[in-house]
Amino acid sequence: EVRTNLLGPMFVCRRAVPPMIEDGRGGDLVFISSHATRDHRPAQAAYGATKAGLEHLARTLGLELEGTGIRSTIIQVGATQSEFHAGWQQDKIIDLLKYWKRFGVQRHLAMMPAESVARAVVLAVTTPRGTHLGTIEVQPEAETTIIPCA
Repeated sequence: EVRTNLLGPMFVCRRAVPPMIEDGRGGDLVFISSHATRDHRPAQAAYGATKAGLEHLARTLGLELEGTGIRSTIIQVGATQSEFHAGWQQDKIIDLLKYWKRFGVQRHLAMMPAESVARAVVLAVTTPRGTHLGTIEVQPEAETTIIPCA
């Protein structure tokens, strides 16, 4: 997780940012993070720590690159249908989601399609120059529950 979630993006930025500055055209750095940085999740300490480190990297780069035309945006993602859970047994996922609910970090069991995350990335990179979005949070919507008024 440390190599994938933190070191990989650091090395990519080390190689990509200098040429971006040199050519002067600006551009976007988009970092895919997780709501686990805000809603700390038992049984995911290492994952949350790597994503928190990634967000620190993104925010620091945003400050360092201000005025260069290069933006740094964090996409903070909630529960998403993806290959992330591919190797997990379905009953283990349900147990984990119920476990998190005990700590108040899992309000519902809904998941959003990966397309929702892709749309957030498109929003980040197509926002007009001179505008910084900072952090975009993308969350699945809970199922509609109608509670009758008393």
